[in-house]
Amino acid sequence: MGTTLDYFAKEAPIPASTLTGLFYEAVDRFSDDVALQRFETADHLVDISYNEVLGEVMRLGGALQASGVARGDRVAILSENRPEWVTVDYGSLCVGAWVVPIYPTLTPAQIEYVLTDSGASIVCASTPALAANALAAAAACEQDITVVAFDEGAPAGAIPWDVFLDRSGSVDTPDDRARFREEALRAQPEDVATVLYTSGTTGPPKGVMLTHNNVASNVRATQMHLGVLASDTTISFLPLSHILQRMGDYLNFWVGVTIAYPRSMETLIVDLKRVAPTVVISVPRIYEKIYNGVMSARGPKKKLIDWAVRVADHAADVRLAGAEPSGLLAVKYALADKLVFSKVKTAVGGRVRFFISGGGPLAPALNRFFYSIGLTILEGYGLTETSPVTNANNGEYFRIGTVGHPVPGTEIRIARDGEIFVRGPQVMKGYYNK
Repeated sequence: MGTTLDYFAKEAPIPASTLTGLFYEAVDRFSDDVALQRFETADHLVDISYNEVLGEVMRLGGALQASGVARGDRVAILSENRPEWVTVDYGSLCVGAWVVPIYPTLTPAQIEYVLTDSGASIVCASTPALAANALAAAAACEQDITVVAFDEGAPAGAIPWDVFLDRSGSVDTPDDRARFREEALRAQPEDVATVLYTSGTTGPPKGVMLTHNNVASNVRATQMHLGVLASDTTISFLPLSHILQRMGDYLNFWVGVTIAYPRSMETLIVDLKRVAPTVVISVPRIYEKIYNGVMSARGPKKKLIDWAVRVADHAADVRLAGAEPSGLLAVKYALADKLVFSKVKTAVGGRVRFFISGGGPLAPALNRFFYSIGLTILEGYGLTETSPVTNANNGEYFRIGTVGHPVPGTEIRIARDGEIFVRGPQVMKGYYNK
């Protein structure tokens, strides 16, 4: 039997850094390579290069400064995942503003609470409906709040996206670029980068203050742990208002991974197949949907699937023991893969190297099913307060039913009452106003 540990540390030096530093490292390294993709139609993805992202970030930063936003002011984002989210995020960070993400599903009253508590002076909203919610929330706040709308058709009172960006004036000369870069790189590792509001399960939502180095160190540590490749592609669909997808997208942008955004959650499965990602961050609910879709078959097809699952489960035992299926089992597995599993893998694009699961516990039986059919899910653990990753499985250490080893630079201790203690550079600065 193994020994139960109450302490585990993954000692590794993580250099102090900033998110704006990582941003410019990526732009310098990848320049005209594809950074982001958005759907123009169901079949057509538009590529956005690193240099094009920089251009939009400079316009947004200039517009914020022209609107009176100073270092330490708060800029809120009320939007689903899309390239404009990234523009506002990096643009705000580059001029020293704190970014306050707001879940698009919140009511105007809930939005008003976040805007009031954070003291935001600008909120950028995506759709006309969200712009209307932002306007209603802003009207209830004591401070003056400018509402900027990404999409056309926003209600009166919201400033159209292009009109707002034009406030920056010309920002593309060599001198403009040099000045903007200098301002962006003024950020210090200990400076607050973002305030994220918890779900309020223990009272009113609390604003988690994460510094540049909290998140940047987690980007570095997670990359050391997982080894994402510049040749990878991903689709970003978990809310960027949650730190898991956001940190993942910072990591992917820094490494050179192409990040695509789905048209909507309703079209996610179709868009996933079109993007054909190699690395995907998700939550257990998505894996449950895929599994239920496979197992909902009826009649002869159901019998075939049940047989294939039994074969795969046997093969999983062999692989988890460190060997490979051989003989009759290998023949059966190849047939099961051709008739059943290949179709599941094709449904998620056919190129996935690994999934990452967080945001809640993943049922071991579900993880085992995906592993058995050739789709690896690396389960991890973390909190908004830890930027978020503290632990994760990886290619070196993979054990179903666990959240893996601590990521580099992280110490974990389990108290006698089961409380989890975490120490590392990713642990938050504190709660805003609390």
